[in-house]
Amino acid sequence: MLRWMTLVVGLPNAIAQYPVPGLSKDRFLDLGWPKHHVVAEFDGQTKYRTEEDVFLEKLRQDELEALGWRFFRATWSSLGDMRAQADRLLSKFPLEVVSRLSPAAELQGNGLWGERPPGVLVP
Repeated sequence: MLRWMTLVVGLPNAIAQYPVPGLSKDRFLDLGWPKHHVVAEFDGQTKYRTEEDVFLEKLRQDELEALGWRFFRATWSSLGDMRAQADRLLSKFPLEVVSRLSPAAELQGNGLWGERPPGVLVP
């Protein structure tokens, strides 16, 4: 769902499981745009089972933010308002990137982004 949203708004292709170099240990981003230092993370309920998991993730994010990475985090419930989440994600990118986006109308679907074009099967 998160990757689909990035395509709908016309963002450049993200790199899935992008390995960030130069850190204390291997760090991988769910979706990364290294040229823009933007990361999109999907946080499912099973990802953080203990308080230690939450703390370690905070340390990971702190380390990445210290290198200039800007975080967007999504959950299943937050993706219920796709327009609001798309706006939040786009706010992490430089204005010159956002101003040149070409949203993919054929992926937008009825109900989330407006009317579905004829012949498009995306829900």
